[in-house]
Amino acid sequence: MGLMYSGPDYLIADFDPAAANGRLKQRKRAFIASIISLVLSLIILGVIVYFRREQMEGVLPWALLGGVTAISVLRVVYRLIGWRRALADRRRVGQGPALVIGRFGVELEGQRLDWSQVRKIGTRTRRFNTPEITVEPANGATVGLPLDHLDALPAALDSAARIYSGGFHGVDLAAVDD
Repeated sequence: MGLMYSGPDYLIADFDPAAANGRLKQRKRAFIASIISLVLSLIILGVIVYFRREQMEGVLPWALLGGVTAISVLRVVYRLIGWRRALADRRRVGQGPALVIGRFGVELEGQRLDWSQVRKIGTRTRRFNTPEITVEPANGATVGLPLDHLDALPAALDSAARIYSGGFHGVDLAAVDD
């Protein structure tokens, strides 16, 4: 966790790109490894076909070679999609304050609401089971931000919401409870 600021009237949770950077590196490595695996598979299959050409009669050997190649290509595509999603997720991580909870209310992604305008603060699960903190205004669209983009723990956010709202609001942590 990074540096979280708090004072007598607010808690500021800054953006923390560490988790997104880690996922991006891991998915890039997986993509590169799948490309290397595909190239090695194609070389081995090429050598087999070159030296065993006469024995490659019928549909079965070619179907097996095609199946192995298709699986390797699908794995590369899957890893590429994962890498692109991690890249998009990393781009979403901003700089500076991401979430401010104070006596005035809540500010998330530039939307500032006083406590009377807040219907609910909660968590939900995004795609691939990534938890996200959400602020649901009394009228308007729900705003959310992945919890791993923040430098504050969910319990700290819950405590701050309870303290600064005078006990009227807390963060519903149901999506992050196991």
